Amino acid sequence: WRGISKLRHILDVWNPESTQTRSELEMRFLSLCRASGVPSPSVNVSLAGFEVDCLWNDARLVVELDGFVHHSDRAAFERDRSRDLALRRAGYEVIRVTYRMIDADSANLIETILSRVAPRLPDLVNARP
Repeated sequence: WRGISKLRHILDVWNPESTQTRSELEMRFLSLCRASGVPSPSVNVSLAGFEVDCLWNDARLVVELDGFVHHSDRAAFERDRSRDLALRRAGYEVIRVTYRMIDADSANLIETILSRVAPRLPDLVNARP
């Protein structure tokens, strides 16, 4: 059938979670998580009066994905810190992730996340991307 190989390729790389993302950084982070065996987070959800990028509610872990364009001025910097404090008061750990962390330090990032969301899965913690 004509075009079937293209369709198979699209289905192989399609990620249903990507429809919930709002940025390339979110898509890259979710792809890294999936490739590394990290359980899927909830994406762009409301928590303690804020919308958070990624949430593992059972682990009480929030990952905020910070691209420089939206987090480069003083007001955004201060807002982010205030938000982190509010989320911590609500009992959540907040990890801020950048493009550079995904590109240059993904093993450390994944190990840190896995240690929080899958502490009883030591095989996953030792598996590096």
